Amino acid sequence: MHMRILESLLELQAIDKLLFDLQRNMQLPTDAKQQADRIRRARSTMEKVEAQHGKQKLDRRKLMRAINRKHAELRECELQFATVKTIAEYDTLQTDIEELRSSIATRESELLTATQALDALRTGIRERRQQLTDLQTRYDAPATLRRSKLAVLDAQLSELHSKRDVVIHSVDPKLLELYNRTRGRGGIRIAATRRGACGCCFQQLPPQNLNEARHATRPITCDHCSCLVVWDEHSQSKP
Repeated sequence: MHMRILESLLELQAIDKLLFDLQRNMQLPTDAKQQADRIRRARSTMEKVEAQHGKQKLDRRKLMRAINRKHAELRECELQFATVKTIAEYDTLQTDIEELRSSIATRESELLTATQALDALRTGIRERRQQLTDLQTRYDAPATLRRSKLAVLDAQLSELHSKRDVVIHSVDPKLLELYNRTRGRGGIRIAATRRGACGCCFQQLPPQNLNEARHATRPITCDHCSCLVVWDEHSQSKP
């Protein structure tokens, strides 16, 4: 491989390695991701509890309206005692009143249970809101620093992309296409040979590939990590 072409490729790789490291640094740290996930879960749980609270409040209002209706019916029945003329009418009215009182007692018991459940939900909501606030506070402070850091990294990223655009014009299009297709590892796509092995993954290279890399008859890629392999005469005898 012509030395000037190799130098251009190595310069391109140096830029790509910096790009790789920058993009990795721009990723959200694991602990920040975990904190963000905890906040999302806490907010989701809060929304479910608040929805449950809203439904129970609505059910409680319906129950209170039902109790008020029964009380109105009871008062109406009690007023009818003044117009009762026979024992049969009296007994019927008395039965209706007892059923209404029983129904009211049952509903009032249900109302008490519903009120206690609502109170417990309100307490839970207050506690969850405080937990969510605490989680958000612990996340927001580092997030401000991350945003500041990201702004600096964005500027560096833009500068590196501009440099890359300049360098690629000095690389043969076919070789550039091969380079861009190469996966490599950790931003490394070109590796010098090291005692018969790939300098990136350190796997031994077939003798034919080594020979072709030494004489630069064609571009050689490592079968294990897919890096472009170049011959380094000085490294062959070094440990």
